[in-house]
Amino acid sequence: MQRFAATAALALFALVAGPVRAEDAGAAKGFLSHRAIYELKLDDSSPRKQISAVQGRMVYEFLGSSCDGWTTQFRFVTQMLDADGGNARVTDLRTTTFEDGEAKLFDFLNQSYVNQTVTDDSKGTARRDGKDVAIALERPGKKDLKIADGAMFPTQHLARVIDKAKAGERVFEARVYDGSETGERVFTATAIIGSELTGADKVGEETAADVPVLASLRRWPVTVSYFDTKKKGGEDTPDYQISFVLYENGVTRKLTLDYGDLVISARMSKFEALPQSVCKP
Repeated sequence: MQRFAATAALALFALVAGPVRAEDAGAAKGFLSHRAIYELKLDDSSPRKQISAVQGRMVYEFLGSSCDGWTTQFRFVTQMLDADGGNARVTDLRTTTFEDGEAKLFDFLNQSYVNQTVTDDSKGTARRDGKDVAIALERPGKKDLKIADGAMFPTQHLARVIDKAKAGERVFEARVYDGSETGERVFTATAIIGSELTGADKVGEETAADVPVLASLRRWPVTVSYFDTKKKGGEDTPDYQISFVLYENGVTRKLTLDYGDLVISARMSKFEALPQSVCKP
């Protein structure tokens, strides 16, 4: 979502863990500007080691075009109760990003709150410089970084996952930079793409997705696992996984977020197609 967004899952090794090729740059041409709201709850499959209940909401807004670039606004609010049913913990993640249509520029602002106290505040700009990515951080402190041999930005990465799905490929691995974790982390994202879903789109409880703009689109089940590229040695387990149904226009539903000891389901409760920017000749 962005990262999510701003995102999907993984296995047997495909491509792209090196410089971004020219044809990867402006891939997000068929994306739909939209706003989607998802209701959050503790998944039935969650180990529930520390948490007895989860409730919350995720709001995702995606606007732009492949020529003007894409702006994403994302908010993820949860209330969690500990194993004894007391001590409520409210987390609030707010993210705003802009990614240009050629995937050469990525601006980000990430803010996290726990019980209304700021726990993370990062802001910066990443620019593609040849095969590298140069990052200028403004917060939490001014700092210049470089990702040697590059990394994909979130919208660019999602577009490539869709390209792979359309081509019938089942695994796609790439390095992804989304500005999270104080803006200093790069993740290896492994996407596992299931067989294309055919026939009527059985939305189940997600009746908000039962709309004409999604009804005739191609769609796939996808899982994306995110690995910290700085971890060395030990078991190669992902930091987290996201599973979802992915439409060819970039809309996602039936999300499951797996943090290892906590699994949260996110079901679409509202969907709205927004005015689409049109590229001028």
